[in-house]
Amino acid sequence: MCGDLQENIKHVFLECHFARQAWALSHLPLGVISEWHNRAADWVKHVRSQLEHEDFNLFVMICWRLWGRRNKRTMENIDFHPGECVVSAINILRDFYNVVSTKSSLSPSADRWSVPEVETVKINFDASILRNREEAGLGAIARDHSGRCIAWRMAFVPNVANPELSEAMAARLAIEIWRRFQWNNCIIEGDYIQIVHKLNSKETAYSDIGPVLHDIRSSLDDFANFKICFVRRSANLAAHHLPRVALNSMQ
Repeated sequence: MCGDLQENIKHVFLECHFARQAWALSHLPLGVISEWHNRAADWVKHVRSQLEHEDFNLFVMICWRLWGRRNKRTMENIDFHPGECVVSAINILRDFYNVVSTKSSLSPSADRWSVPEVETVKINFDASILRNREEAGLGAIARDHSGRCIAWRMAFVPNVANPELSEAMAARLAIEIWRRFQWNNCIIEGDYIQIVHKLNSKETAYSDIGPVLHDIRSSLDDFANFKICFVRRSANLAAHHLPRVALNSMQ
């Protein structure tokens, strides 16, 4: 497909210019991904030993999407951008995590947004990326115990193609709202389970989102009464629409 006379497994998943661009657009460490071993199985085992569980899941999903792209190109003459390969891999994983996690950790009432307790503010955040364009929209909305919107923010961010990075930026936007108004008790909700997990974890991230997570954790050191929770998309609709408005306003 790319003019190389010898196509093998290593070429399809690692050496092809399409694959190289896809790995570059992901947040995964290129030093680990590019360290090929004698067999594909050995390569996968090596990557598994170097990555955290969720990052390895993304690695496998991107490999699957790279193979799917090759089939689309050779059998149907359909092609797409490397960024779409990464975005679709992340979205499929997000849907999978949503189904698995919510079955055990969420009550039936979590299908829709619920008001917080008295004297508590709930801030929901979300992000959206335009396909084929490195542009992200961010949104965060704060509501009180009566369900009244008391603060909200949107932002447009160019040169962002990594959905996980955009979600981390949206979480930081929610924290910035909290810092501005200094509410005593706060619940922060998002529907991107990987980001929620990493915000609640003390693990150090060395990928693109590392500096953003560091900013968030530094800001949270000033507060005591807060929770960061995962919710289904259906319980995050208000925040979900804001990034789209931000993107549309820049077109």
